[in-house]
Amino acid sequence: MVHNLTSMKGLWLIKGLCKGFLSGKDSIYEFPTLHNLPCAGTLWFHKIKSNPSKSKRETIIVNFQNLFKWMKVEDVENVLANQRHKVPGRTLGKGSKPRGND
Repeated sequence: MVHNLTSMKGLWLIKGLCKGFLSGKDSIYEFPTLHNLPCAGTLWFHKIKSNPSKSKRETIIVNFQNLFKWMKVEDVENVLANQRHKVPGRTLGKGSKPRGND
């Protein structure tokens, strides 16, 4: 017996968006907390004009998912205790800070 899975026709890979997805959270300057926790993300291309003069049907939805969502804060701290994180932002300045005992 052969079962054909349903598929959505009209979807295609846009290679230019792949490069943007790889930069992901690094391109979102105003949210430095996204740099502290590993996260997975999804890009959705939906062709909605948010600003007709500029977007020209190139609007995308970026969805980030927290990989530590179901963990306790203490468990996340133990996992990230000895890692170093860059601190982005205008007010915070650039640098790195060791995690753990402050």
